[in-house]
Amino acid sequence: MLKIDSSDHYIRVIFSDLVDEHELVYAVKAVAALPEYPEKNDLWVFEECTFNFSHSKISSLIQVIGSVYPPSPSRTKTAILTNSELHYAFCKLFCDEAESLPYTIRVFTQHSEAEAWLNEK
Repeated sequence: MLKIDSSDHYIRVIFSDLVDEHELVYAVKAVAALPEYPEKNDLWVFEECTFNFSHSKISSLIQVIGSVYPPSPSRTKTAILTNSELHYAFCKLFCDEAESLPYTIRVFTQHSEAEAWLNEK
């Protein structure tokens, strides 16, 4: 299950239940379709979910992200939040491969740290 919430300062994407490749691609496209996406950073929350996503699919997910990324955005950051060591390791792999994207992606285990980073100028 997916919930997208656009708060005052950033877009929050919250996953629950099973998260697979199709769910992630759908979420990327749904967030990119939001009118505020070019201006707002985002927080992707993977705390109450189970991954069913292979590391071999990371490059195709990055291609999808690149294909929907807006021209001349003012957004500069995506934070990923997880409370699982396995998800954290997987997300770190994703961040390493996503360095080709035109913005910074970091993974966090504490909501307050992720939010503080997103709100930094």
